[in-house]
Amino acid sequence: MYDLKASDKLDTTLANYLQIVERDLNSINKSVNRFGDKIELMELNVENFDLLQFIWEYVESLKIRSTNFYKVVLDLGENAIKEHGFIGVYIDGDKDFLRKAFDNIIENAEKHAFDHGLNNANQNKIKIELLYDFADFTVQIDFSNTGKPLPIEITLDSMVRRGSSLGNNSGNGIGLWFVNDIMKLHKGNFSFTDETGPDGIEDEYVTTMELTFPLIPGI
Repeated sequence: MYDLKASDKLDTTLANYLQIVERDLNSINKSVNRFGDKIELMELNVENFDLLQFIWEYVESLKIRSTNFYKVVLDLGENAIKEHGFIGVYIDGDKDFLRKAFDNIIENAEKHAFDHGLNNANQNKIKIELLYDFADFTVQIDFSNTGKPLPIEITLDSMVRRGSSLGNNSGNGIGLWFVNDIMKLHKGNFSFTDETGPDGIEDEYVTTMELTFPLIPGI
């Protein structure tokens, strides 16, 4: 029974799904205390882990919730890793808080980028792509979507300002300021690119949230 799958398109079995549920329930026990414009993260559990495996597992869990709403595309950039003679890439981080940051980006796309309803003709897509700079030993994780572009007046400062709202469906949940603070704690950087900005995006994706981390190559 534990080998059953929700869909033939998914690699995740019932046993995997139950592990994901247990993991998410355990992560709720972590404290996020808000003080002024900063957050204090209690029980920060930094560990060295395989980034590719972590991202793959996250995408598998994302596919479960995205059924009929949007298609999830994954590009781990494994050829680039092999071309540089490495067998993998690792980062130091807290997996639970990184998942929360990823979820926040995905939930913003679900809420603001896509019209609600079925994903007809697979027009709604979220792409997660890893881009490597082995000269600076960094990895950029891009979260791109094919939905509606951001309002032209949106800037990075307004996006990460605590209490700011985006679009017509703004809410009161943890915003992109949380993602920005998480990246600072991981000695990384948060930025974005969209089709209305000076850098632009030329393919079908209109908005990309960019998370850059220091990486540790596996030799």
